[in-house]
Amino acid sequence: MNTVARGAIEVRSNLYAVGYPRTRLHFVKGRVEDTIPAHAPEQVAFFRLDTCFYESTRHELVHLFPRLSSGGLFTIDDYGVWKGARLATDEYIEQNRLRLFLSRVDAHGARVAVKP
Repeated sequence: MNTVARGAIEVRSNLYAVGYPRTRLHFVKGRVEDTIPAHAPEQVAFFRLDTCFYESTRHELVHLFPRLSSGGLFTIDDYGVWKGARLATDEYIEQNRLRLFLSRVDAHGARVAVKP
């Protein structure tokens, strides 16, 4: 079994262990640039970005942030360690004149914010 397949199994196992109803979890295989927005719900309460790179992070923000409910949370996993994720996030916030506080949540530099 290759690394990607092992990673997918680990993701599923971790999500199932949380106890959230399995029928509410949907897994979509593919690059975010190819699967979002087509496979994204119209409205979300939380999203977590963990793609590291500028292009993918930018794409996710452009398509998911507008779908995030007011008061919804989002996490940028690699903000503090990957320049691309940080640059895409900072540009998106600046270009959209968002007033957000990006709170550091772990030693790896992840940030979380609440949509006004």
